[in-house]
Amino acid sequence: MWMLITTAIAYAQYGRSQTFDGYAIVAMVISGIISFLVGAFTCAHLGLVTLGRTTIENKIYHAWDLTRPQHDQRFKFQRSNSQKLPAEKAEENRERDMEEGRVEKKEQAIEKKDQAIEKKGKAVEKTEKPVRLPETFTLTGKNLYNNGVWYNWRDVMGPNVLLWFIPIGNSPGDGREFRYNAMALDEYKQEERYQKKQEA
Repeated sequence: MWMLITTAIAYAQYGRSQTFDGYAIVAMVISGIISFLVGAFTCAHLGLVTLGRTTIENKIYHAWDLTRPQHDQRFKFQRSNSQKLPAEKAEENRERDMEEGRVEKKEQAIEKKDQAIEKKGKAVEKTEKPVRLPETFTLTGKNLYNNGVWYNWRDVMGPNVLLWFIPIGNSPGDGREFRYNAMALDEYKQEERYQKKQEA
């Protein structure tokens, strides 16, 4: 980042002169690309720290979230026409055709398509396994270790602000055990008790 900024300033001042050669421009472009990539990774991991998740937990959580029925309901009304799913467009076209009286001719073709989709869907359902959340999440998707942004940050970076950017161990504890979110832990215990009752 430092190289990108200093080279860009130098280019702005001396770019037209003979002393500023092509190597400096190449260095500026390469440092810009590296800064962008490292910046993106940094932002992603800072986000994970504030959520109290690991990269693997985050990936599994998002895969699980996409399989939930509520996910489609949450985003259904936010899509524009160009973003609508083919099934939503087909349903709208069918309703319009019913209103205009054209549905009788198309109905047989639509029924055949629906039957083919159902057969394909059943075959996919048999092969696909449902995504299971990691053990540190409740069934509703609450993370046992998410204590809020500030506490999550302090658990990783430590309480001393002056030591945040120095590469020494500053976090409280041994780095293997962290404090639980009390509400999520209560929910987790209730779910566990309920599952034991179901098994008995």
